[in-house]
Amino acid sequence: MRKGWSRTKRLVLLGLILLVGLQLSLKFVVEREMLKEEKVLQVSFIQLNPSTEEIGLCMDRAIQMALNYYGVKLSISEIIANRYSMNYPSFEREMAYYGLKADGINLSFSNLTDLERIEIAKQFITSRINQGSPIVVGMQVPAHSVLIVGYKNQGAIVVYHDPAGFTLDYAYRRRSIEEFVTVNRMVNLWAISKAD
Repeated sequence: MRKGWSRTKRLVLLGLILLVGLQLSLKFVVEREMLKEEKVLQVSFIQLNPSTEEIGLCMDRAIQMALNYYGVKLSISEIIANRYSMNYPSFEREMAYYGLKADGINLSFSNLTDLERIEIAKQFITSRINQGSPIVVGMQVPAHSVLIVGYKNQGAIVVYHDPAGFTLDYAYRRRSIEEFVTVNRMVNLWAISKAD
């Protein structure tokens, strides 16, 4: 009897050790995911074509690149026509039309300091990019939109596609989150993901 009891104790102890080890491993994976140094999504950059008279704004091209990332291949003219047929819907409703979801924040609240805006933007960007969602951004200075596709240095540097570009030099550009928030006055951020 004594021998059987010690064998049972050893098995229980081994099970507890394995369980604790598994919990620690999961905790490490979760913390590592949250504290990633960098992550950049592979989003195709769509260049402006100077040989065609293509209508649309930088926001339209940023949307086009986000849609393309999810396999929705449309021209700028088609995106604008769809928006018109929906009677200029909210951004969330426009993305829902394509089977996608828009999750957004607005940083224009006057009661926030620049440091608070920077931290809110950094948290939003890193969490959504970690989830695999590109982010359409509206800025005030100059009035412009870009598509954020990643970050570096734990979110201190933003990686983005600039829709105003005729060359690939406008793809995967980098700028500090501080500059985006304080100089360009980043206002609206919309993470685009697949609808549930």
